[in-house]
Parts: sequence; structure tokens; C-alpha cells
Amino acid sequence: MFLIAFVLAYFIKQPILSMGTLFLFIYGFRFSSKGINAEKYDCYINQYRLIFCFVIPFLNFYMYWTTIGGNAGVGFTFSPLTLMQKLSFLSQVILILLPEIRKFLSRKNFIHIDEKKQRLASALYPIALILTVCMAYR
Repeated sequence: MFLIAFVLAYFIKQPILSMGTLFLFIYGFRFSSKGINAEKYDCYINQYRLIFCFVIPFLNFYMYWTTIGGNAGVGFTFSPLTLMQKLSFLSQVILILLPEIRKFLSRKNFIHIDEKKQRLASALYPIALILTVCMAYR
């Protein structure tokens, strides 16, 4: 019951974080599921992104949980998110949208991605996801 009250307060006190989390989960899940049958390197990135989509709601709820101060007798206070938590949320948005941005730019011939760059991207993508999670805990 106590946790349900905090979840409801999460949607009221942090609307950008809560609605952004919901949008990122739905968007990432839909496009990652569609991209699983893609080329070899894109398949890895979509699998990592799909796992990250399931981590995002818990991660962002934890970020909200760390902003709660006070006690039940006096009342709870909600401090704003720290700079690292805001940067973590921004990097979540960028990492979820990154494969579609890359496909759009390569279709418009703004960038050219060969196999070596695809291998590098598929190796660096999980590292960027781990750094995003670590930024939320600082």
C-alpha cells in the first residue's frame, strides 16, 4: 500500500520523468522487437535496447525514490533531481533513439557506416548503457 502511494506520487511529482519513462519503454520495446530480425550488428543493438527498455522503469523509479526526504511523522519532501540523474535520463533518451537516428541519417546519405563502424557500435552500445545506469546511482 505504501509503495502504491509512492508510485502515484511519482506520476504526480515528476511528470516528465514518469511519462518519459513510459514513452521510452513503449517506443523502445516496439522498435526493438521489430528490429530483432535485422542485420547481424543491428540485431545485437536491438537486443541490448530491448533489455534496457525493461530496466528503464525500475531505474527511473529508483532515481525518484532517492529524491524523497523527511519522515512519515513530519512529512515527506521531494528534492529535485541532481545533474547526474538528469544527464542519465537524457542519455536514456539518446540511446533509445540512436538506432533510428542512425538509419535515418544513413538513408539521407549524411553518414556512411561500414562494417567496421557497425562492429564498433555494437561493442560500445552496451558500455554506454552501463554508464547510463551508473550515472543514475551517483
